[in-house]
This record gives sequence, C-alpha cells and structure tokens, in this order.
Amino acid sequence: LNAFTGTQFVESTIPRAIAEGVEFESAYAVTSDLRLNAGLTYADTYYPNNAANRNALSSGNLYLLPGKRLSYAPMWSGVLGLDYRHPINDQLKGFATLDVKYNSDYQVGSDEDPNKLQKAYGLVDATIGVATTDGKYKLTFWATNLFDQFYKQAACNG
Repeated sequence: LNAFTGTQFVESTIPRAIAEGVEFESAYAVTSDLRLNAGLTYADTYYPNNAANRNALSSGNLYLLPGKRLSYAPMWSGVLGLDYRHPINDQLKGFATLDVKYNSDYQVGSDEDPNKLQKAYGLVDATIGVATTDGKYKLTFWATNLFDQFYKQAACNG
C-alpha cells in the first residue's frame, strides 16, 4: 500500500487482501447501423480484519483499514454504450456514440478519512461526426464528462 499523507508517501505491506466478484458484458447489434454494449461489475474487495493485518497497520493513520474496502474499488460499476453509423451518400457516412459509466461509492484515500469518500457518480461521453466511406478522412466532435460531473481522483491530508 502506498499512502500519501499530504507531505510524504508511506509504504506498508498488508499481509492479506480479498477481491471477489462477478462481471457481465454484452454487445448487441440492434440493426446494421446501431450497436449497444453494456457491462456490470460487482466487486467485493476488502482487507480482512485479522491479526496479521491489524499488526501490519497498527501505526500511523492506516489502522482503520482492516475490515474495510480497498481504495479506488467501487462495489458496483457499470457501462452502457450506443454506437450509430449510417451512410449519408456514396462518399460519406455519419456516426454518433454515447457512453455512460457509473461507479458506486469508494475511498480515494488510504486511511478511511470520511472526507476522502467519493460518492456514487456517473459520467457521460459522446461523439458525433462524419467520415469518408473509405476511412481516409474524418471530422469528429467529442465531449468527455459531458455534464461536468465533479468527482475526486485523489485526496490527501493537508
């Protein structure tokens, strides 16, 4: 475990971590122009609350980790995508995509500080464009995080 305290990195070896779960993925061609894809993951990840883990993490601000979920590991995550492609004429084709990603709550810190909890959120990305049928030229407009959803990528004390 590599934990950042705000002024330094603290490295610790954790004797045991558990990661179990299931994942579902699917892709479906609705028509020759429209394709859908979806995925859903359930991940039960945690540091067992056993003597070895408690002893290894007894000093510093990591003592709360035994029995808790791993950092950056949402219990649920999912994706849904749409991909539409359609000829405009003999030389051009239009296309559009929409992708939605969801994550349930997870910690972005290594010390179980409640201020470092990232609440569940969803992100939407989209593209629209036109391309030559031979693929030689393409004009694409895209947006990532289309609705400007705030989410934490990291957090530290300080």
